[in-house]
Amino acid sequence: MKLKKYLNEAEFYEIIESRHKDPHHMLGIHTGDKGLVYVNVFQPHAKQIAVIARPSDERVLMEQVGHTGFFTVTLPQVTDYVLEYTYADGKVMIAAD
Repeated sequence: MKLKKYLNEAEFYEIIESRHKDPHHMLGIHTGDKGLVYVNVFQPHAKQIAVIARPSDERVLMEQVGHTGFFTVTLPQVTDYVLEYTYADGKVMIAAD
């Protein structure tokens, strides 16, 4: 399983193994290089997660890293967004991060 360059491997495994002492250090929205941001979410029961930017309502699917329940995406500068979770049973939930 290959991780994105902006993901710290040790912290990634601490998150998916529920051992990270400060999970929000890695989860949520973070500033990256060249004005981009990245959003990381750990939701092991989700089949798919999308970021919906506000106010444009642009919807961008997140990439799941392996089958770990850890999802990530890199976006242009976004400050306000919600997450759309889709579960295996077809249920969809929209929530703030």
